[in-house]
Amino acid sequence: MESIISEDTYIPGEKICSASHARSGHGTYVRDGYIYASLVGKAKIERELNTKTENKTSPQQITSLPIVSVKTLKDNIVVIPHIGSLVIAKITSVNPRYAKCSILSVNNTIVKEKFSGQINRKDVRATEKDKIEIGKSFRCGDVIIARVISLGVVIAYSEAGHRMIPVSWNEMQCPVTLLKEFRKVAKVQPEFINYVEPKSEDKQ
Repeated sequence: MESIISEDTYIPGEKICSASHARSGHGTYVRDGYIYASLVGKAKIERELNTKTENKTSPQQITSLPIVSVKTLKDNIVVIPHIGSLVIAKITSVNPRYAKCSILSVNNTIVKEKFSGQINRKDVRATEKDKIEIGKSFRCGDVIIARVISLGVVIAYSEAGHRMIPVSWNEMQCPVTLLKEFRKVAKVQPEFINYVEPKSEDKQ
């Protein structure tokens, strides 16, 4: 069961697993046969025990479907960048068109989860954009302060229930049916364009 339900950190609207593999608990909801997160936090899998017998617990006493819930992290608040957020980030790579960075903090709160960003050449400054050279503006390892100006869809599922792949700024494609759907896609990164093996519940 653990291979089907991942105890990762989820954001609202992100699919956790098929409703055939678990029951919806706190911080989740069911839609179209799948369980989604309604809170930001870590998924927790709980198995109820049959208390009608006083004997020691055996595997047969565990109900067939566990309860999956999302628990907010009290000691480690999950911070998510939004448009307008002020972030501190570290430059990780640079090419002539843009610089990629890893976000360290959002609005003065250190982030524990991994967030990445992209600074396009035209967004480095408001004036003389045609004269901007990314290589002269940033170097790998630089720590910068920036403001988030754009967000978009990074995870989406097709009508057939499969995780889609971004193919442009306004389209995502189902890897199984090959049908394309319109989305406001986040800045497309090369690692997201490559084929992603569908999750185990997508194959069923």
